[in-house]
This record gives sequence, C-alpha cells and structure tokens, in this order.
Amino acid sequence: MERVAFTLQIKEGCEEEYDRRHLAVWPELMEEMDESGIHRTYIYREGTTVFVYMETEDYRRCAEFLSHAPASRRWEEFMAPILEQGADEPYDPEQAWPPGLPEVFRWESARARSRTAGLTVAGTMTVSGSTWSFVGATLPESVEIYRALGIETVDLIAVPGRPDSPQLASEQILHRPQDLSRQILRLGAPVSNLNYNFAANFHERAINHMDPGIRRRNRRDYGAVIEFCRACGIPSVTVLPGVVQEGWTREKALAVAAEELIHMSAMSRKEGVTTTFEAHVGSILESPLDTLSFLQANPELKLTLDYGHFVCLGYAQEQVDPLVPHTAHFHLRQAAPKKLQARWDEGTIDFSGVMGKLAAANYAGFLSLEYEHREGWMDLDQADVFTETVKMRDLLRSLS
Repeated sequence: MERVAFTLQIKEGCEEEYDRRHLAVWPELMEEMDESGIHRTYIYREGTTVFVYMETEDYRRCAEFLSHAPASRRWEEFMAPILEQGADEPYDPEQAWPPGLPEVFRWESARARSRTAGLTVAGTMTVSGSTWSFVGATLPESVEIYRALGIETVDLIAVPGRPDSPQLASEQILHRPQDLSRQILRLGAPVSNLNYNFAANFHERAINHMDPGIRRRNRRDYGAVIEFCRACGIPSVTVLPGVVQEGWTREKALAVAAEELIHMSAMSRKEGVTTTFEAHVGSILESPLDTLSFLQANPELKLTLDYGHFVCLGYAQEQVDPLVPHTAHFHLRQAAPKKLQARWDEGTIDFSGVMGKLAAANYAGFLSLEYEHREGWMDLDQADVFTETVKMRDLLRSLS
C-alpha cells in the first residue's frame, strides 16, 4: 500500500465553491477511483491551500489510469477554472497527479497496526486466510467469512479450467488480467500471496518438465502472473517445485527445477514480487532434508512452508524446523502421520512451538490458514474446514 500526499492551490475567492463541489462528487468518478486502486482519499483545506492524502495500491498506475478515465478527465476540466498551479499560473488538467510530497515521519501504535492488519502473532506475523478453504462460497463471501473471524488478509489460488468458487481460473490472469485485477481490488482486502498453478495436476506443466517448450511457456505465462500481482499489490507468488521425471536422473530433474525457479525469482524480483515454492507430497521435494539441501544449494530461493506435507509422510516436527529460516510464506493446518490434514485432537504438530521457531528466525511474513475440502486426494474431506479453521484461529489469537 502506498501513501501519497500532495497540495493544490485554489484561486482566491473560490474556497467555498471548492468545498461545495466536493459535497457532490460524481458517482462515476468515485467508481473510476475505485477501479484505479485507490483505497482512501482525504482532502483538507486551509485558506486557498488544499492538502490531499491518498492510500493506493500503486500511485503511478493509479495516475496513469485516471489520466485516461473519462469521468476523471471531465472532473479535472470542471475544476480547472477555480484552481491554479501556483501564483497566477493557470491550472493544467493534464498535470492533475503531481509527484507526492516526501514522507518525513510516520508512526503507528501497536493497537493501530493490529486493527489494520487484523490478527497478528508476536507483533510481526500477520494471519491470513486461504480463500479456497470455503468451497462453494463466492470469493467475496470467503473474504467476509475471514473478516468475521478477525482476519483481514487473504491468500488467492489460481488453477486452470473451471475450478470451484472461490478459486480463480489461471486463464483469467493470462487473458483478462485487468478485469480480474479490478475484481480483486474491489474485495477491499489485502492479498498476501497468490498460489499459482500452471496445470490442474503436478505433471502436465511441471516447472522441470522434460519438454523445453513447456518450460518456455511456463516462463511466458509467469510474466503475466507477475504483472497481475503488481496490479493487485500482491507481494508474493507460490509455485510448485516440479516432480521426479522418468528418463532423467534425480540430480538432473532437481537442477532443471532450480534453474526454472531461479529464473522466475529473478523475473518477479525486478517487479517487487517474491517467488516462493512449496515442497509438497507428490513433488520432487518430499523430505525435509532434500528440501533443506536444495535451499542451501540455491540460497536465492524462498520457501512456502507447510509442516503438514512432511508430517503426513512420517517426518518428525524437529526434522522440519531447520526449514524455517528459509521461509517467506507459511501455511497452517493440523496434520498427523498419514494425514495431510487432521482434526485438531488428532494432529501432532505443536504450533506453539512452531510459532516460537518462526519468531526466533525473525520471520515477519504471513501465516495463512489453509484447510481444504477436496474429495479424492489425501482424505482432505475428512475434517470440517470451518471448525478446524476456527480452532487454529483461536490458538493464534492466544499467542497474539
């Protein structure tokens, strides 16, 4: 979120007219402001000096959008006769969005930060909610469910085809990014991470696919994903690390996975977005030790960590702990041996201890609640998503 402030000058004698016009701002103008990514605008006046303060996803993009939006252009022309650039200089509607004033000082109380972010842990870790948890709900409904639970930030997922709501279709990002970004911005909820899937399964478009044409296609599509994240203010993307490839040695498959992840990370870093990968059941990285070795060999890479993917395969929590310092995003759900997702009273993960490990590693990212209801894979339909989400929320609240 960008905070931008600037000043305007009203012509002498036009102060009351300026105030009057702002009592009846056109609805179509406010719709365009919403679409541009502006979250809040405050205007104050002292004599002929106007002070404008805005909170927006991306001020440069916002200004570019509004400079060509019809209602915004008409508004600037409407206001031009009562404004001036400086002393006796006529106001130029083409210069309606000046560079922001330099920020000199900012302070927020812990109470204010908590209200803005929703639920936090240890003052630095913000709790978010995976919107795909509530299958059958619309995306706005899923956001509202989390708000009712005191969680203001959400994760999104994109899967190809026609997935169940509230998932996104990957094609929407690739072919209608502007329409989709406006839809996401209208949610009015910060998005902490996009879980992006190139295919509906692990193999078809694995990032370490043996076909170089598919790998090139993945890279091309990923450029559009990054642009979408920039438009929505999404700070990170999670992708999958690939699979074992028959016909290649494990070392070759891992090397290609590393090459592709490093390339994607470099692409996103240029645009201020972080790329992470999630080691998971069915991937080429199923063990904590293999994942740690991979991260140590490629220190520029970052992890989305879900203890459940290791615990369900029989690994102890202590074997997963060394991955914490490499973590840039975190998924929470209770698990147990042979159960990727377990009911709270069946789970074996000590999340109080996990939070301690994260705090000790100075983790300041997001903690995303990720319970899923999916039939036919890993028995993910055997736990009540809402009940388990509330139980995990309650534990985090006790640690906040």
